Amino acid sequence: MQTIPDTILDRMIEHRPQLAQMIANLRAHPDRAVQFETPIAQAYLAGESRLSALETWHLAQVAYGGPWGGEWVRSWAAAALASARRQ
Repeated sequence: MQTIPDTILDRMIEHRPQLAQMIANLRAHPDRAVQFETPIAQAYLAGESRLSALETWHLAQVAYGGPWGGEWVRSWAAAALASARRQ
């Protein structure tokens, strides 16, 4: 299931035409969205963002494998996860 809104994808193509093929693949195969969305988000966020701060924040969630607009892990939970990974 695709989670990045089409309006955002269209704006990403306007700003970064080189992402057009990846986005076309996403739209052609919405059932495999997870495989396409994370790399698209990571590629877009590797440079300057022309999205709003909130849209960029939501896209960052996708870049880490979450859904668009999904809940971020709370600070205390992130600290616990980071601590567990170090051990």
